[in-house]
Amino acid sequence: MGELERGVLIDVHGESFNTWKHADLIEGLLLHEKIGIATTKHSIGSTIVDLMGSVGEQTLLKLMDQQLLEFVIDDSVYRLSGIDRNGMKIGIPLLVGDPELGNEEKDVEQVIHEKVDPHLRSTISKYVDNHSQEVSVGNLQSGFYIGTIVNDLNNRVLFTLFIKKKNPRFELAQLPIYQVYQDGGGNLYVEVESVGQDVQQVFYSLLHLFTLDCLRAVCFTYVSTRTNATCLVGNRSTQDLLESKFIEMNVVNKQLARIIALDNLPDMATMVLNGYIDVDKAISLRKKSAPLRDFISNLDTVDPREMSSLYVDAIQDHGTTLDNKLLKRARFIVPTTVGLMEPASGVALGIVDYSLGCILENNQASVRLKDLIRIPVQNG
Repeated sequence: MGELERGVLIDVHGESFNTWKHADLIEGLLLHEKIGIATTKHSIGSTIVDLMGSVGEQTLLKLMDQQLLEFVIDDSVYRLSGIDRNGMKIGIPLLVGDPELGNEEKDVEQVIHEKVDPHLRSTISKYVDNHSQEVSVGNLQSGFYIGTIVNDLNNRVLFTLFIKKKNPRFELAQLPIYQVYQDGGGNLYVEVESVGQDVQQVFYSLLHLFTLDCLRAVCFTYVSTRTNATCLVGNRSTQDLLESKFIEMNVVNKQLARIIALDNLPDMATMVLNGYIDVDKAISLRKKSAPLRDFISNLDTVDPREMSSLYVDAIQDHGTTLDNKLLKRARFIVPTTVGLMEPASGVALGIVDYSLGCILENNQASVRLKDLIRIPVQNG
């Protein structure tokens, strides 16, 4: 079983290791004891190949040799069953495969062997076998997650933020009045006011994509509760959705979290783009950045200025300074409301890039959150 104490869980489902994921990986090496890679049973092989292509074969082997990676593998297969675009039927959101899919059941080792080069198969398979946690979503109550998705779909604020990301050219003034509801068979339908056919089709397509993102967000949140990771980082879609939920929850409940401000922290994405840092350098800085990881686990006693200084000192070369364009403002979120958040008292949920003010004003930002609500599971 995997172990992510004082670790970060990064969702890579449906996403390549681009600059942003590369930055997440580097920041994880500096701020956390271990990095969890959240993927699915069907895509674990592709995930490893993609990771190797991003960091290089030797660097991946180095990460494994130092046991810095943990794989969290769920068995989800995303599908909307019974779609009817003309009837505005979204279908039934499914997290697991069913006989209609015709998926051949394969174990993790088989999937890895199909994707990874022969000279590495044995090494990587053995590592994943010893450093992974498999999570089944089969015991997640469908009634709960479908109800959650219906609520998210009917949340106009969340949907509007999603549209801004997915289709900036869509005129939000054209967003019709709509209502998503569930029938007795679990099917989701949308009732929409009279609008032009073109607008209706674009609206339906966006709602369809949003439903799939909501489905992954529910799954990823559930998977995170099965690890003891300190910090959770979604993919570009789940991240946006979790961020938007945090915005809303924090507006409704001002005591949701205590925010610790940190100025002038290194902006890893910009540094990666500029070639200032890579994964190899981050690994070499692990010893020097150890005090940062102590700070992350004891935020109640942190002096923000001291931590900012430690962070900058840990990554800059001797005798050099970081240009302002390589710095950012960040916020650490510490839970305060029992029942909404359940990690141990004083454990940080993650980093909020840029300013809290921008987040609450619904501007672009990136929020890293631990699970916000307890998700019920079936007994047994």
